[in-house]
Amino acid sequence: MDSDIAENLVFAVFDIDHFKDINDNMGHQAGDYYIRAVAANVLWILLNTSPEPCDDLVEVIFPEGKQAYIEHPGTFCGDYYDWGDDRFEKAKVAAGRIGGDEFAVLAGGPDPLDRIRQIRDAIRTITLPDCNIITCSVGCVQITENQMAKVIYKSADEALYKAKKNGRDQICIADDVMNQRK
Repeated sequence: MDSDIAENLVFAVFDIDHFKDINDNMGHQAGDYYIRAVAANVLWILLNTSPEPCDDLVEVIFPEGKQAYIEHPGTFCGDYYDWGDDRFEKAKVAAGRIGGDEFAVLAGGPDPLDRIRQIRDAIRTITLPDCNIITCSVGCVQITENQMAKVIYKSADEALYKAKKNGRDQICIADDVMNQRK
């Protein structure tokens, strides 16, 4: 990545709020559907807020040209696991599911924190059958030189738990967590 972009990186961990309730009340198949919908929204926002145009990737992942919201479980959502990192490099992004209902995003560009906010807002467009919306809690950290991956992840994870503790449906930045320790 370019050196100016490398100075502007944010690592974020997203966790779907009250996901256990979705699985318990609607079943695991419904839970899987909502995980796919969240993943689609994450990719949609990251590719559409890229510093460079990513129309070619958007066309491959979303061939019908629809917004990322998955209208029903049968809707196509491409498999992008075998594409390799180079396909997403121009988007200045890496994203993946950590496990369960938790996702990780590494975002670069002129305003990576704004990209994280846009992801959170896009997830809010997913509506449950009872007309409630999906929300998520987010912990993120601004990456600086010479930070170890374990420290970055731990800081983002601690920020995530602070966001959950403070009422969910919010973004907590790791600097806020670090300042609370002092």
